[in-house]
Amino acid sequence: TNRRMHDSAAALVDRVLPHCPYRQWVITFPRRVRYHLAADPKLASAALREVLRVVFAFQRRCARRAGARPSRASSNGAISFAQRFNSALELSLHFHILIPDGVFVRRPGDHPDVRPRFVELDPPTDADVRTLLDRIIGRVTALLRRHGRLGDDAPADELAPHLSLASRTPAGGG
Repeated sequence: TNRRMHDSAAALVDRVLPHCPYRQWVITFPRRVRYHLAADPKLASAALREVLRVVFAFQRRCARRAGARPSRASSNGAISFAQRFNSALELSLHFHILIPDGVFVRRPGDHPDVRPRFVELDPPTDADVRTLLDRIIGRVTALLRRHGRLGDDAPADELAPHLSLASRTPAGGG
């Protein structure tokens, strides 16, 4: 499997990913949430979608503050890998997400075949990560409740001590 992982990574770098800086986000969940997500792939995909919506909206807000005008439909991108087990081979569904450290912006009047300009963003601060984590917890909690996976009596912040969001720049800076 190491060979396959290496080949997949090389193909992504050589043929898919644009040359720009990236940040790896690792999203884990508390045990009680992991089991629901692991048992229901559609729910796991929906949880990943909520995470990406929060991060992408944050990036677009930062870009607008920097004077760029990213569109909601085509300014962000990510590659996500779901891992179902941890190093002890315990069920531990979590996501590794590679996201460009910026947004892609088209200039008005550009032909659709013209590559968009990449606007690099500053790394998120610790306060930004805390804010993102709060939003992710709220959205994932709401998603689980809508699907009957958390009782109405469970406090929204119950996930806070357990849901972790880690952000780091990969070695080599992208």
